[in-house]
Amino acid sequence: MTLKREVKEELGIDILGKIEFLTGVVSNIKIPTNNGEVGLALMVYTVELPEDAEIKISDEHLSFEWVAPREATKRLEHKYPKEFTDKLI
Repeated sequence: MTLKREVKEELGIDILGKIEFLTGVVSNIKIPTNNGEVGLALMVYTVELPEDAEIKISDEHLSFEWVAPREATKRLEHKYPKEFTDKLI
């Protein structure tokens, strides 16, 4: 599953518990590629991680932190469409 692979690549952990799809939004944000622009689909899942999971972020990131859904919405609202961020809470 793509989500499991991404979590492993970005956080260095395996998802062992329940995975639940919450919502998705097709954004009007365009991402340039070598073959033109592609649209951005934003997906939100909840996942259960092992209690003793040690987060090891990839070299693509400087840091991470856990935040409540309302705080995540506040931090992301300048970057992503409102129809997406509103669904986080």
